[in-house]
Amino acid sequence: MQNKQVAWIISLGLGMLLLMAAAGWTQPKEQAPPTAPGTLTMTGKIVNSTSYGGFIVIRIKPHEEYKILNQNETVLREFAKTGEPVQIEGSLRGAYFLTIDKINGKAYPGPK
Repeated sequence: MQNKQVAWIISLGLGMLLLMAAAGWTQPKEQAPPTAPGTLTMTGKIVNSTSYGGFIVIRIKPHEEYKILNQNETVLREFAKTGEPVQIEGSLRGAYFLTIDKINGKAYPGPK
């Protein structure tokens, strides 16, 4: 009886070790480099909003709205006319104030 219990405990311990090792093997090998605090990349639409006093970005998922701080009216108006989603890279100032660095992978010229 004693030998059966010891054998059962040993096999249970080996099973647990195998389970933990298998969990380690399934972890991703490479991770994306961390972004600087406050920077983000998102997909959204650029809209000219009189209630916000200029152009905003409406993020698609999750739905959020950001006021664009460095507005270049000529560039932003073209994107607002199309109404198509764009890929935006930038940094946040506060919770919902966005400074744009790139739009669709191209450098954003900033205000004139």
